[in-house]
Amino acid sequence: MKITLVIDQYDEGNNGTTMTARRFAETLRNHGHEVKVLGGNCHGGEFLYPTGISRLPLLYQVSLSQGMVFGRVNRRIILEAVRGADIVHFLLPFKLERVTKEICDDLSIPTTAAFHCQPENITSTLYLNKFNLRMIMQWKTEI
Repeated sequence: MKITLVIDQYDEGNNGTTMTARRFAETLRNHGHEVKVLGGNCHGGEFLYPTGISRLPLLYQVSLSQGMVFGRVNRRIILEAVRGADIVHFLLPFKLERVTKEICDDLSIPTTAAFHCQPENITSTLYLNKFNLRMIMQWKTEI
């Protein structure tokens, strides 16, 4: 089969999502499948299609501080990566993946998806792990 994986960050092996994608791609290749990877930072390989990094103010700085980047949408590169694919698999639900899904739907390419992001990665970035609900509830009852 010809499979395209879509993930924002592929180069930096500093998180479980990236490591899952790398192992998945390697396992699929070892089973004889042709695997392409479409992502914001996936450089240095024949079957890698980098779209570049989205540098939206604030979001870029926050995500970078957590060791994460988001892929930029580049329709030309997306089309190159999905053209001829038997199936496209999305590992995250962000903009690059959503636009790629729309393109796949237009081209009648089957897709699958998973959400390989731990909720605590998001909540700790927003400092919700330091959120004191009791203090808020006490303040609310005093009003």
